[in-house]
Amino acid sequence: MKHYRRFFALMLAGVLLLACAACGNAPGSDNPTTGSTSQVATASPEPLKFTALVNGLWEDGSPYSFVTADPVGFERLNVWDKDDLPKLAFTPAFGQTVEVELVPGTLKDGVESDPKVVTATVKSITPVAPVVATQYVRTNGGYPYDEREKTVVIESKKQLDDYYRVNRIADEDDYKAGNFYFDYPRDGSKSFADAIAKYADAYFNDHLLVLVVLVEPSGSHRHIVTSVDNNAINIKRITAGVRTDDMAAWHIIVEISRADCFNHEFVLNIV
Repeated sequence: MKHYRRFFALMLAGVLLLACAACGNAPGSDNPTTGSTSQVATASPEPLKFTALVNGLWEDGSPYSFVTADPVGFERLNVWDKDDLPKLAFTPAFGQTVEVELVPGTLKDGVESDPKVVTATVKSITPVAPVVATQYVRTNGGYPYDEREKTVVIESKKQLDDYYRVNRIADEDDYKAGNFYFDYPRDGSKSFADAIAKYADAYFNDHLLVLVVLVEPSGSHRHIVTSVDNNAINIKRITAGVRTDDMAAWHIIVEISRADCFNHEFVLNIV
């Protein structure tokens, strides 16, 4: 009887040892056995492509900051090292629409404790046609008692020239409500004077302009015109968690085809 008990005990011990060895070699085990050759393959991350607007330029004209037009989980991409940028076959402009592709695995979490701002290595930057033809121009001069949001419809070259002349100020001593600095490029954008130079009399035969005038509480705010639906201009406002404590006025110049214009009253939808 004792021999039978010893035999069954040895058999049970063998079964337990085999079971433990199998557990140790199982994928995902916290304590795999030494010398195991089985490994779990890690999927390589897919390249991320998205539409964005150029938001910042270095002195040599290369972009270092983008605001995203597509919902990709963050709103701003910053590139802190020029080595993280590809060589470009075009010269980017502030507010230009581009397609950005990131090198897989380089996307990092929020910068400066702001989850909406990330950094990564850029694989490619390609210019693309914007959904709505726009120019984004920072025209400082806005103060708290200025109107925060409004649209101005421009239907002729004369109207455009008059708007520039009436609302222009040369320096801070000349400031009055509703006036702006139209002759100086600011924050990476071209000047308003340079932006409107392209619109000659012939342009207004088939088009008009809508000037979206915004006075923001922070110079870090950015904007993307996402669509024009009938006479509603839809704008995405991008606000960084870490904001600069300065006011900023913007003139967003929106090009509208007269054939698509039902009336000349435009409303803003800003989200």
